Amino acid sequence: MKRLELNKLIKEELIKILNEDDSSEDLSNYGIKELRDGLTIDIIKSKLKTDWILRAEIKDVILGLNNSGLVWYDGTFEGGEWWNGTWKNGTFENGTWIDGTWKDGTWENGVWKDGMWENGTWENGTFGGGIWKDGTWKGGNFKSRNWLNGVWEDDKNPHPKER
Repeated sequence: MKRLELNKLIKEELIKILNEDDSSEDLSNYGIKELRDGLTIDIIKSKLKTDWILRAEIKDVILGLNNSGLVWYDGTFEGGEWWNGTWKNGTFENGTWIDGTWKDGTWENGVWKDGMWENGTWENGTFGGGIWKDGTWKGGNFKSRNWLNGVWEDDKNPHPKER
């Protein structure tokens, strides 16, 4: 067996072991359904400076890691503060988004302070800063001047390009 293949197998086994350390009962106490990419509760608490996620109100969440930090694969963010990371899918019911990258999902309400919105559906709330690349805007308060593309369905407020 080649050294590269052996290292890959060792890494895969280590990730499995790390993920098995957190019992599903412990995870559910935090609103977490599954951890991926070698992420553990201990890593969240100590190494990533992402313990803010454990203080948030979350439900049925699948979390992982990438080179930028925390990855939200799916689930419901019911309230609290999102500090940074990559949001891939799910529902943001309410809270404050401090920074990060939103790939897709549904934003129901809350305050967006900064970050990159790449796609998804915005239903209500305040988009205070950052860049809107694409997606569907249904309503709320769009304060940023950085609208690049997307569908504007808000008949109560003018499109950002028309201000």
